[in-house]
Amino acid sequence: MNKKETQKTIPRPSSSAQLINFLAVTTEHDLSSHLFTRAKDLLIDHLGVAYCGLHLPWSKMICARAVADGGPPESTIYGHGRVGARNASLANATMAHALELDDTHIPSLSHMSAVIFPAALAIAESRHASGKEFLTAYILGAEAMGRIGRAAGQSLINGAFHPTSTSGVFGAAAAAAKLLKLEAHGIEAAFGLAASMASGVMQFSLESEGTMVKRLHAGLPAHHGVLAALLAADGFSGPSGAIDGERGFLKAFARHTNSASIAQDLGGVFMIEDVSFKLNACCLHFATLIDSLNECRAACDFPVDQIEAIQVHGPKALLSGHMEYRPKSMMAAQYSLPFVTAVTLLLDPRSPISYNEQAMNSPEVLAMADRVTAFEDADLEKLFPARFPARTKVIYKGGKVLESHTLDPLGSSVRPLQRPDIIAKFRALNQDILPLSFQNDLLAAIDEIEVKDGLKRLSDLLNVKQVPAPPVT
Repeated sequence: MNKKETQKTIPRPSSSAQLINFLAVTTEHDLSSHLFTRAKDLLIDHLGVAYCGLHLPWSKMICARAVADGGPPESTIYGHGRVGARNASLANATMAHALELDDTHIPSLSHMSAVIFPAALAIAESRHASGKEFLTAYILGAEAMGRIGRAAGQSLINGAFHPTSTSGVFGAAAAAAKLLKLEAHGIEAAFGLAASMASGVMQFSLESEGTMVKRLHAGLPAHHGVLAALLAADGFSGPSGAIDGERGFLKAFARHTNSASIAQDLGGVFMIEDVSFKLNACCLHFATLIDSLNECRAACDFPVDQIEAIQVHGPKALLSGHMEYRPKSMMAAQYSLPFVTAVTLLLDPRSPISYNEQAMNSPEVLAMADRVTAFEDADLEKLFPARFPARTKVIYKGGKVLESHTLDPLGSSVRPLQRPDIIAKFRALNQDILPLSFQNDLLAAIDEIEVKDGLKRLSDLLNVKQVPAPPVT
């Protein structure tokens, strides 16, 4: 057999195997400085959102459960003290997803930082890792979650699965495995275990009550990913084809095994570069709708009480599961297109308070919501999910009509935020929750996390217990 024939018999590694090998061999020295700057921007946003959600009912319940379950005091629950790594990751990730203000990776339709930062921090603290190692684990965890989630795509939601919860377990497992210094076979085992821990169904989006479970859709994958990595470090094995095998994750959850995009541009394009910051405390699908409505308002001096009707056009995902006119929980309000439209015109869509019980019972808000109709648009459907388009038409009494068409949300990689914008969001969310001096210390610690003992300084600040704030619900 000649050399050419021999080469033909060598199978090319699967896309998931290429990803695993990349995760195993990549170190902080292989990553550019702008990725670490980006990671710190995302960490500022993550902690700002998590602290704002610290005192919500579902956050308090999960934190109380995590503290009760305890474990060795090795990892911090933000503002609560230290517990075991798995319990800390569960609590912190749930808090970070408590307000619908955590960042979103549009290609994978998932909230990455809410899952990966808590998992990475829990293991980094317990293993006394450096700040640079912690950020590296986050960056590589995002590669796993983003790439696997992107391969699954819209098929996850079509099958009633929530991408953050289902794909997130791989991001958490990858970040934890990296900090545990697992080699390729160890990461493969962690993914093999993580695939059987993936969970999260979308029924919450169709019900107006009983919706607290959605907040767990960041906490569960963070907890399970940490568990998968810890078990893999102990030698617990899992199947090698757990992602793209015939009975693997993609086939089970997305109903296909097309995994080519997992390895596409691997090492050249990083997932955190395409993460969107959320400015509004509601489902990301409504971001361009809100931007579009704001453009209409800016163009017209008519008072809102002169609005006769609002027509919204967008892809199917903008409407599906989002047309409840009388939401009965904060989660349902944040997922309601008519309600969010009314909030945008009458209140402040950026504020979590705009989705509380008082707002849900406001006659003015409900009357405005009743003026909203929504339509699927075939042309806009073609742009989704690469873009999140929306077109609005505001019809005023007397016949005046204003229209606006927005393709990408403010805060996305196409319309990015800068560090001052991110800090402004952090401060606005926590002005009544965290003392200004603590805010300044936290921001400084994030900025200097890469210096010696930088992670310990941040960890010590996160460990400081916070005085309860009034609830927003």
